[in-house]
Formats: sequence, C-alpha cells, structure tokens
Amino acid sequence: MATESSAADASAELDFLFDLNGFVKLRQALSASEVASLNDALTAFPPTEPGEWHGRVHNQSHDAQRGVNWQNITEGGTPFEALIDHPSWIGHVGRWIGSRGSLYVDEAFANIRGPGGAINVHGGAVSADGVLNYNGLYHCENGVFSCGQVNVLIALTDIGPGDGATCLVPCSHKSNRAHPDQTGPGRRDKMGLAMDGMDGAVEVHMEAGDAVVFVDSLAHGSVRRTNPDGERRIIVYRYSPSMRRSRFGYRPSAELLARLTPERAAIVSRGAPPENLPPGAALDALSVEELRAILQRKEQAARL
Repeated sequence: MATESSAADASAELDFLFDLNGFVKLRQALSASEVASLNDALTAFPPTEPGEWHGRVHNQSHDAQRGVNWQNITEGGTPFEALIDHPSWIGHVGRWIGSRGSLYVDEAFANIRGPGGAINVHGGAVSADGVLNYNGLYHCENGVFSCGQVNVLIALTDIGPGDGATCLVPCSHKSNRAHPDQTGPGRRDKMGLAMDGMDGAVEVHMEAGDAVVFVDSLAHGSVRRTNPDGERRIIVYRYSPSMRRSRFGYRPSAELLARLTPERAAIVSRGAPPENLPPGAALDALSVEELRAILQRKEQAARL
C-alpha cells in the first residue's frame, strides 16, 4: 500500500503521505511485549454489561454490532498509560495537530469485535447535510499543519481479509462534498451498516502492533468481520488541541494522575472539566483547582 511506512521513517516522508492521503500506517509501532501486555490486561477485565464500569473503565452502551467498547481506557492500567505519549507516534501527532494548543486525549478506548461485527462509515470533511466537520478540520499551508483531531488506531491482533478491517477513504479529508454513500436513500452512515464495496475506500490490513494514524475528517469505518473464529482487537487514542473537552465527559482520577509522568498527566487532563463518573465517584472527583495543584507539584518535582 502506497501509504504504508515504518515508525522510524523520516518525518518529511510521513508529512507528505499524511497530507496527501489523510493517514499513514506505522509498522510495528508497538513491540510484541507491549501488545501482549495490552491483550493480557483486556482479557483480565471482568465480564460486564453495557453501561457498567470496571473501576474507571466504562463498558459503553452502543450498537451491538460495533462490539465491546471499553471507554476511558487510560484508566485500565500501566500498559494503557504508556500509549498516552508513546514515542512511535506522539511527535508526529503533535506536529499534525499544530500550534492551536497543547495535545489533549479527548477519547481513548479499546474495541473488541467478533464475527459479523462492523462500524458504519463516519467522518469526512463534509457531513451528509453539507456542514463542515469541525471535529476534524484539516489545514496545511507552507508545511505547517493544523488539525482538529488526529486518531491513532492500534491493532492488538492481526487484521487481514475477513477480519473486519478498518476502512478509510483516502483524500476525503480534502473533499468539498460528502461521499455519495453518506447521502441519499442508500446511505451507509447508519448504525449496523458497513463499508464493504464502498467506492474509493481501502481496507487497512494490519499486523498486531501496527498503528494507523489519520485525521478525523477522513471518512472512516470498517468492513464486516466474516471470519467465523476469533476476534478483532484494537485501541484508539484520539488527540486534539487542548481547547477541546472529553468527548463523553470522563475525568481522570486522582490515582491515575498521581501515577503518570507530568507530560502524560497534562495530556489527559487539559480539557474542560468533564462530568461522566462511575457511581459513587462524584465525592472524590477532582476540582479544577485540585487538578492544577497536582500538575504543578509534578512539574516542580520534575525540575528537581
């Protein structure tokens, strides 16, 4: 695939491919041991129903064909914390977000999808009703990027033909029109549908440890998983300028912030104070002042 690259490639090549296609693929962005640690952590999560919590990790309620979505996965343990500013992509993501504020993770989740699962096409520079996608605005001028959101999708299992691969429409981040399959009576942007056979779309086949990094204004989704065995496991970290807030209102716990480095703590807590907490957690929720005090202490300690 013309848009594939290794994690160690020069930034100039990645910048060209990201600007041209709206995405790049980083081969083996995670080591085998990192992938194993993440898979072990997910496997150890207890069975829960949609809407229930495992600590601060939320089993999100949504369309069943999308699979299990473990939202707020940064609270899932050390392996997930390491992804916040992982060296395989954090420099590129920061460069592509640009200077509109410091980096902020406004959503992070793990998705586990079995046979028959898929997610409909969504995103794109222009919505079906002709409105600009401000969530993923894309601009590059004189080599300087400014993006509203950049997503890092990491494969924890091999994802090939029949595995329900992520599907992207290259260059759609620059389109002035919504994809025809996102409009009209046969539109595919509805729950339960998939991107199989969609004109202009490409399946992104990945090995465990690969990552695909794309601007959110790129039309994306997946084809349907037809293989009868196994499951597709991915993790997605969505980065945006710090002016944004948590997509679903999650707030980092005091325990998480205490464990994180100052850099990681800042990336997960820069957004406006959210409100989505597990039952009984409201009393120990951090105020904005408490959060700022924690970050200040950690920054002071880092300078010693």
